[in-house]
Amino acid sequence: MEPIPSEVDEAFEILLEEIEEVVNKHFDALASAGSERNITDAKQILERAEKLSDYRQKVSAIRKEWRTLQIVSVEPPATPKQPQPKPQQPTPSGRLARGQRTPEEAFYLAILDSLVEMGGSGPIAAVIDRVHEKMKSRLKEPDLQLLKSTNMPRWRNTAMWARNNLKEEKLMKSDSPFGIWAITEAGKAWAKLEHDKKV
Repeated sequence: MEPIPSEVDEAFEILLEEIEEVVNKHFDALASAGSERNITDAKQILERAEKLSDYRQKVSAIRKEWRTLQIVSVEPPATPKQPQPKPQQPTPSGRLARGQRTPEEAFYLAILDSLVEMGGSGPIAAVIDRVHEKMKSRLKEPDLQLLKSTNMPRWRNTAMWARNNLKEEKLMKSDSPFGIWAITEAGKAWAKLEHDKKV
């Protein structure tokens, strides 16, 4: 048995980012419909955005399940070694080549640690600022690029989606007041366990 192929994990990462882009565009359209007081359109757009967000969570869960699999190693026939391709640059459409952004999982501990430091909860902007301080040395160049759909840095968008996954895992509260992120007791325990592993 051997570890799962990184190419598959990278493909999941690309798929998740593409879905995020579509969700972000829906939220932009929702804001536009709301500013025009078009309630009917706003409701329809919100319903679609919620379905897309749910779908994204399903893809994320499938990726998590995929990572638990053990792959049987099959030796391919010997072939001459091919030259390795150069790392891919962002495509003209603004989409990243696979594996270029920092994955969501890298943000989990930074988010939970920030919440612990803030007494268990805090306004989104304050939490995100702390997360940035913790993550800035690990962020890659593509993480700093602005997304066309939201005009926010890619890393911030990734952190927001990481928070959704933490809620799904019950490591963050799903019933915290609007604009507030809050950690659960399970989240505190998970963060402590992660720190204990590093000792």
